[in-house]
Amino acid sequence: MAMELVWMAAQQCYLSCFGRPVRSVLHLLDRNENGLTYALGYAIQQSVPLSREFLRLLGCHHTRPSHLQLSLQERSEEGITDLELHGGHVHVVVEAKKCGWPQQRQMEQYEAKLLDLEGQRVLCALGAPPICLSPVRDWRPKTGVVLRHLRWLDVLESLRRTQRLDSNPVLADLASLIRETIAMQSYDREVLVRDMRWGTESTELFFDGNIYICQPSERTEPLFFAPCFTNAPARVHNGIHYFSRVYYRTAFPRRDRKAAKQALAEASAAIIAKANMIRKRKTAKDEVRYLESLPETWERGLRMLHKPGDQHAVFFLGTPIPLPRPVYKKGRMIPVGFSMSLEQLMKGNDAVFNC
Repeated sequence: MAMELVWMAAQQCYLSCFGRPVRSVLHLLDRNENGLTYALGYAIQQSVPLSREFLRLLGCHHTRPSHLQLSLQERSEEGITDLELHGGHVHVVVEAKKCGWPQQRQMEQYEAKLLDLEGQRVLCALGAPPICLSPVRDWRPKTGVVLRHLRWLDVLESLRRTQRLDSNPVLADLASLIRETIAMQSYDREVLVRDMRWGTESTELFFDGNIYICQPSERTEPLFFAPCFTNAPARVHNGIHYFSRVYYRTAFPRRDRKAAKQALAEASAAIIAKANMIRKRKTAKDEVRYLESLPETWERGLRMLHKPGDQHAVFFLGTPIPLPRPVYKKGRMIPVGFSMSLEQLMKGNDAVFNC
């Protein structure tokens, strides 16, 4: 009994490493591509649903997770690979980067490891957005080897889906490690711009709930969101008047209370992690207080989703910030994925943008 009490008391201790809180063994790893791939490989080995989901991302549908052999830091004449997966007729080599993308020279080296193998052969570049900046985006491996690009955000999305099937805590630990490590590398657009009809549920959600919801075909990962109002009673109210910081993006069916609750928990966890990173700064008191207030606003916004519907993309936002000068669009409907730079939005020299 005494030993049990000592063990229980030990669980209340606070542990940090290099000033960062340690919530699991995974948080003892370095915040670089090695640490991330160590954690990813371990999580795949620990979770059958995650191994299936990761194989699906790679386009490998015919291998059982139980047949997989995973190798980290495998040495050969071609170099040291970050992560390899071999099983049945599937062979995968993953080269990862924390910031940006692997270089073509590296990928050509690791391609050579796959050429003499039989079956499905995949060479995966794993990095941070945007994919359009990858040096190997237009490179084509030799016959039979398939090149795949994955973002760490794709891995995060897979973890969110997997956590609904598997309660293994290593999945949440991996997700928090990825968020902490890639940090600002997580966006592929600066300011996502979307049409927003004035006086609709979307307007109410944006101003009162700090939430934007749209069709799932909007797969961007923006740093900011700016609604372009349309059909306002007074034409002067049309256009872009506000923008908001995007703190979290996910997707779930409208009115699915369980999925909405899970999304809110994930968004709140991301906010708490962000607040914890700056909590010790002397000048961050007001910012921490603001961040910690956002989940309550989001919860209010989610209660405003009255209409049923299929899967939607949901953006959890910061408080709308007014622009110093409105920006008006020239054109009809803004296409999916349309974006602007923050400088273009803020400088005010151009009162009109083309879409």
